[in-house]
Amino acid sequence: SGFPRAVHESNAVLGLSNRLCRLLGSRLFWGLPREGASPVTGTPVRPALWEPLPGAMARARLGLDPARMTILVFGGSQGARGINREVPRALARVAAAALGRLQVLHLAGARNAEDVKAAYADAPLKAVVLEYLDAMQDAYSAADLVICRAGASTLAELCCQGKPAVLIPYPSAAAGHQEANALLFKRAGTAQVVLEGELATRLPALVSDLLFSEHGEAVLRAMRESYRNIALPPPMRAAARLADAVEALAAERP
Repeated sequence: SGFPRAVHESNAVLGLSNRLCRLLGSRLFWGLPREGASPVTGTPVRPALWEPLPGAMARARLGLDPARMTILVFGGSQGARGINREVPRALARVAAAALGRLQVLHLAGARNAEDVKAAYADAPLKAVVLEYLDAMQDAYSAADLVICRAGASTLAELCCQGKPAVLIPYPSAAAGHQEANALLFKRAGTAQVVLEGELATRLPALVSDLLFSEHGEAVLRAMRESYRNIALPPPMRAAARLADAVEALAAERP
């Protein structure tokens, strides 16, 4: 029919459906920068995430101690079995040496919260465990460090908030796209990457180093500042840039 077609790929590699759409002549727009990828529009996120709240205010809203170092843990709206199982164990080891300075907000996913609460029960740290949280702007703002998957929407939200992260790519993601996403952020300097099978061996020392070592604050500050290296449009411009591109494409129709 001669209609122009547009595809938005929010990951660092093309998914199968988008590869097929591209073969049909669709114009491709990228949510993340990659070599040879153009144009980069970013991935739109809702406006509530555009501006961080003061950390102490966000922690108080969530029932956390406003003064403690805070880790946000989540695996997506449905949770993540590997993260829910291994991260509480790892953070219990960190907390044992943190002398009451650490707390965690863990979003466990539907029907997983009670098991995750039990996993934290004997750990020497304050843990707020929820199934799900609509107000993710509060969760991000409360956090000094985020431990999460490397899905494209999550990474777009991290960019909005400028949060240092430990990324745990979903091991079964199609074409390994979450690992590709995570490595892009690691190269930019905004995140560390830990594979799911390495959580027990690597995560405790890494978190301790980032939050409680002599150089930890300088490293976290550098990670926050490194978001500029990803070279994405400002979050409030991502939707507008994508809309402008689609309108320009529509105008090309004969």
